[in-house]
Amino acid sequence: MSSSTEGSGLPLRKTCTYDIIYLEGYDHTTYNSVMYLLGLRVGQVLAEALGETELAQTVHKAFKYGKDKMDRTLWNEKDGFYHSWWDHEKGSPDWLMTDSLYGQVSSILYILSWQHDNVVSSRNVFEKLNSTAV
Repeated sequence: MSSSTEGSGLPLRKTCTYDIIYLEGYDHTTYNSVMYLLGLRVGQVLAEALGETELAQTVHKAFKYGKDKMDRTLWNEKDGFYHSWWDHEKGSPDWLMTDSLYGQVSSILYILSWQHDNVVSSRNVFEKLNSTAV
């Protein structure tokens, strides 16, 4: 897991099937990060179900490390939502593409949701969208 993230804890400069060009130009994207964390969470649940305690603990550590990184780099405490991407040189936009959270929706549907303080409030997202609408 460390080598797939190049030690960053999240997918680093990875392309995806998302509908915006050049997401791989940013260190971390919310879309890739949420999908990656969902995959780790699924892996942990499967390892636990199979009695693979050591693997489950390893995956949980990777999940926690990645989630913490996501919260540090992509979370906007002031506005209460995750930014679409973050880059150590370019920073991040002050907006979110809501479908970046497909992984979170999937995790809720499959009852794999992770608990954390930074729950994206749809009210905050819609307020932000309304305040920037042209």
